Amino acid sequence: MSNKKKLIDRRKHERFQLQHTVFATLLPDYQKTGKVIDVSMGGLAFQYLAELHPPAASCELMFFSASGDFCLSGLSFVTVSDFENDRVPFSSIRTRRCGLQFGELVGDQIAKLGYFLHNYTTNKAEIKNEAHTDCQGMQG
Repeated sequence: MSNKKKLIDRRKHERFQLQHTVFATLLPDYQKTGKVIDVSMGGLAFQYLAELHPPAASCELMFFSASGDFCLSGLSFVTVSDFENDRVPFSSIRTRRCGLQFGELVGDQIAKLGYFLHNYTTNKAEIKNEAHTDCQGMQG
């Protein structure tokens, strides 16, 4: 038997992988910007370059397609995980994976997110059993 604990997926929404390159950034300072890994109606995960100094608290999420034909901004969020990915051998580059839960979606954000999921995603994202460190929610 393995000593690893199996993580229980407590998400209410199905996660989807992306067909196109999409980036996420935390505003107002853009200190955490990276490639989106998966997304759902409830949140998203993205990978970003780790820095020596933690970024300042952010208050808003924006994600956008690399082609520039889609952008959704002004999203409130809570950070549910933020952990370092396995290091690439012989590389000094470190990356982290950040999981965010969307706050209350307002105005046309629900419709835009639904459009995004329908037009920019593919099959259900694979759920991996990875150990991670929970973070405190960010305050805006």
